[in-house]
Amino acid sequence: MSVARVLRLDEYRDRRVYRLKMAQALHRADPARGGLLARLVEVAEWTGSERVAVVWIDEYGPGLVHPHVVLDLLADRPRRRFSPDPLQKAWEYGIPGAYDGTGDSGTDLSSTFAIALGSDGSRAWFLVADSISPRPAFGGPVRDRLMFLAG
Repeated sequence: MSVARVLRLDEYRDRRVYRLKMAQALHRADPARGGLLARLVEVAEWTGSERVAVVWIDEYGPGLVHPHVVLDLLADRPRRRFSPDPLQKAWEYGIPGAYDGTGDSGTDLSSTFAIALGSDGSRAWFLVADSISPRPAFGGPVRDRLMFLAG
């Protein structure tokens, strides 16, 4: 193994740690969102996802996805755009409904795991964990843990 590859891996890890610490610092002022961020960190650890978020969709609006809390370990400026397709699929499975899109190695599609959390009357809430690389479907213990953390 060349030294150049090891150095790039360390740099990648350092950037992830930096982004995590920055997100924690920014959410420290709001205890409710800080608590959510702590759960998102656990979800990221369990899934190996680069981005985890709690998002909502206005049930009476145009169906745009609005981020509530986002943890993005891949980008310095958190990516706040989410596709509504996995969320709609999770919603169709019921509450709590889970959609596991594993991605396809032949395309640019990301792997997405979405859980429909429910509705507060005007907003439908979801937990989303996505990764830029394809992965196998989550099995028993990981899926159970994710459903527990979402609850």
